[in-house]
Amino acid sequence: QTLQDRITPIIPMLMQHIPTLWEMSEEQDMLRTTLILILKDTVKALGPGSTSVHRFALPVLGYCLKPNSTARAHLLEYAFELWHCVVSQSPVLSKPILDLFPAWAHHVTTSTEHLQVALQVLESYIYLGGVPLLKVHGKLMQQGVCKLFDDVKEEGRELICRHIEPLAMALPKQFTVMMQPLVVKVSKEMVDAAQALDQKRRPQVSDKTLKAYSRIITRLLYHDPQGYAGLLQRVSGGKGPKLLGAMIGLWVDRLGDSWELFRKKVAAFAMLNCLAMGNRELVGHHLQGVLAYASSVMAEEGNRTAPPDYSAVRQVPEAKRTERHRQLILYSQDTSTQKNVRRYAQDVLKKIAQQVGDQQLR
Repeated sequence: QTLQDRITPIIPMLMQHIPTLWEMSEEQDMLRTTLILILKDTVKALGPGSTSVHRFALPVLGYCLKPNSTARAHLLEYAFELWHCVVSQSPVLSKPILDLFPAWAHHVTTSTEHLQVALQVLESYIYLGGVPLLKVHGKLMQQGVCKLFDDVKEEGRELICRHIEPLAMALPKQFTVMMQPLVVKVSKEMVDAAQALDQKRRPQVSDKTLKAYSRIITRLLYHDPQGYAGLLQRVSGGKGPKLLGAMIGLWVDRLGDSWELFRKKVAAFAMLNCLAMGNRELVGHHLQGVLAYASSVMAEEGNRTAPPDYSAVRQVPEAKRTERHRQLILYSQDTSTQKNVRRYAQDVLKKIAQQVGDQQLR
């Protein structure tokens, strides 16, 4: 742990002995715990080259993560840490790694123990291969995340939204459909908070949690506004525009100023997309506030230095990528960073004028 990647030269020698020690220590819990921690540090030191130890590491994970095994319960916490390390350091989503995922769904639907590391494992899977993960285990993921959201308290719900945000970024349309139960509950809590503030009452959830919820909802309204607005309209009995207005008020008046610039841009685009749907009441009540917010984002964007250059990370071969590379590549593909807020607002205003008439804008 102290030497980190400086242990790389002796890893082949270590891996000659660790499997033998594992077999010999079947009844020795402390020794097996230590071996799992050594294996985790080995994987971390090797980085993308850690696939060389998967032949041993993945069967160990399969053993520790096997459902309904009380004999292995003492190893579970350390196994989750190893699991997170294996997935985050792996350059590709191999079939053996993908085949481990049902164990994740089982554990989070039966217990909220080890919540934080379990969510780290999920996020690493999303970065490593969101599309194949959804294709093969989408239903299990949906059941696991939505059950977990129901079972945990506010702090846990805030963590869940933070860790699944990359999925909303990468696959927003699929997210709206697959995570519909969670999306509906998050939306309701945000609307309830907005209504409480309007009535000078304290919301039941903190600003920190509302910001985490907003990460999800603003992403959906930016990338898939029709899909999200349609869902809101269906589940609210036709009150979709009113609920969108409540959330716009929450972002403009309370939450939006404290975000980083790239999140402010996403929020500005999301709110402009709400107005672009052409609902007269929504435009009439919120046009001025949204344009004021967009103007403040424009001013901040004008004072910004050059945007990050992601060209170097894109050139890293897939076989040498870790989770950090995949995170940067996902952000480099985020169209909100490439769009101009002023031009976007001008296009939306033209669209609104065509839908509701110039008189409505004056």
